[in-house]
Amino acid sequence: RLPTRSWGSSGINAEYGEDKKKENVAKNELQRLKNVSKRVKGQSEEISQHVKQVHTSTASLGKFQGKVKNEKKAKEKGKARRFAPVTGDSTGEKEKSLALIDKIASGAVSVDKEKAANKELGATIKRKREEEAESKKAKRRSKMGIKAQTNHFDKKKRKVSGPSKAGKKRG
Repeated sequence: RLPTRSWGSSGINAEYGEDKKKENVAKNELQRLKNVSKRVKGQSEEISQHVKQVHTSTASLGKFQGKVKNEKKAKEKGKARRFAPVTGDSTGEKEKSLALIDKIASGAVSVDKEKAANKELGATIKRKREEEAESKKAKRRSKMGIKAQTNHFDKKKRKVSGPSKAGKKRG
């Protein structure tokens, strides 16, 4: 073991060093306790978040599941959308449609007819391209190119229907 030097072992310097050391130890202990409390708080929040997720992942949204002790009620996110009934009286739908048509016809809402026409035109062009691509995929029989396929089948036809080599006379 190496001998240690005692810095400031005489008088005032020794007391100052010990006081400073005690202060630093107290400061470190305080910071350690703060870190522990943050970690515990983070874990408890994480656990409660997992519990909420588990409850809402069932079809009943946790309605029939038991509550954990001291569990907070889960907040429902979003707003339930209400749709008009499909069957029954259609006068409400008719009124809404007529109001919308009147609004557009009066000019209160600006409709860019050129933009709408271009959008529809683009959609039809896209549909045609997709149909052409599908028809090309259906026609293609192998990974060989079309030219290679036709040459291959032409050679087969010549062998079957063409004149035989044995029947030819060489001159």
